[in-house]
Amino acid sequence: DCGHALTSCWSTSKTGKKHPYYMCHHKGCASKGKSIRRDVLEGKVEAMLARLTPEKGMYEMIRAMFADAWNQQQESAKIITKHLRGELLKIEKQIDGLVDRIVEATNERVVAAYEKRIEALEHDKLTIAEKLKTSAQPKRPFEEMFELTLNFLVNPCNIWKKGSWKERQTVLRLCLTDRMIY
Repeated sequence: DCGHALTSCWSTSKTGKKHPYYMCHHKGCASKGKSIRRDVLEGKVEAMLARLTPEKGMYEMIRAMFADAWNQQQESAKIITKHLRGELLKIEKQIDGLVDRIVEATNERVVAAYEKRIEALEHDKLTIAEKLKTSAQPKRPFEEMFELTLNFLVNPCNIWKKGSWKERQTVLRLCLTDRMIY
């Protein structure tokens, strides 16, 4: 009645059995001290979540949006890979040029400077090769990456029923813009 959060508690019956309840402890609330059985309150939340299913057209549109974003990411990864391969070729040419200069050089200081520069370029080459290795392919296919998200969109009530406490909290945060008022 007052809009404040309910507190969960346990009530013990005459037989000693414990029963879960929710109640408001806010001063001035008309429902202060009145208990609501947990199964009643959570049943109403479950019923509300059961009504939150998108129409088939909406689901297909959302799936297409995810697929478009996935494809854009793939294209971006291809561009980055192409750029990194170009950088790798450029470094290879620089190393080859420096090796040719080392052969022609007679001064020890010049040779040491060339060797130092080659070592730095080799390090850069290894770094770029590692980036190519890690960024070239997605870790998982589209269906596996977005399966849980799309299943949630189809029916958030299933995750509510089968999920842990943390997953239930996530469902409420995703489905509600503000706290629920009972």
